[in-house]
Amino acid sequence: MTEKLKIKVEKIITDFSGLNENFNKRYEYEPGMYLYGKLMKKLRSNELKNLLSDSKFMELLYVTLWSWGMNIRGAKMKDYESFSREILKKQNQVKFIELSKYEILELNDEKLKNIKKIIRELFEDLNIMESKTKITANSKLMHFILPDLIFPIDSKIQRFIGTLKDNPDEFLKGFLTLFDITRLISEKINLYEYLNKDKWNISIPKIIDNLITAYYDKI
Repeated sequence: MTEKLKIKVEKIITDFSGLNENFNKRYEYEPGMYLYGKLMKKLRSNELKNLLSDSKFMELLYVTLWSWGMNIRGAKMKDYESFSREILKKQNQVKFIELSKYEILELNDEKLKNIKKIIRELFEDLNIMESKTKITANSKLMHFILPDLIFPIDSKIQRFIGTLKDNPDEFLKGFLTLFDITRLISEKINLYEYLNKDKWNISIPKIIDNLITAYYDKI
């Protein structure tokens, strides 16, 4: 982690409570977050292997991703049937279910070593966009299905950690950087105390995403 990035992380730690509060107030009634909340309720109350065969869950995934900006400003998603087929490829289902066993703050060196290859391959195997860029769409989709492990990587995240090229190796690099940031913050703040404390603190990766979003909203 660069010194410049460490300084930004320290600022987030210092203003943690304020950033957390500001995000949850600002985005309380945002439609995309409303759909995201419905998606998370389904994930928390059902086994993933059952949800992946549930057409209503798949439709909610599609609409939520759309509402998170994946069909505007040059981004173009595939049609619903093509989108569904990408997720339901056997190798992708197997990877999603395997990765659902892991949570970001419970990763030790051995567990991280075990899943890095799977994360990279899953990103590479998912082709849900008609447009060329995929790092934002794939990371958001992977977060929607694996909210306790994967971080959504949008423009604010990349502004914070550094711009990533649009390929599997760079996505994995982004994941590992965000993992390091999460671990650094957790050394100073008990993130589990904030989990589900506020409306959108639905998972540890989402708390980190919320903090970075609020950090740039404040600037």
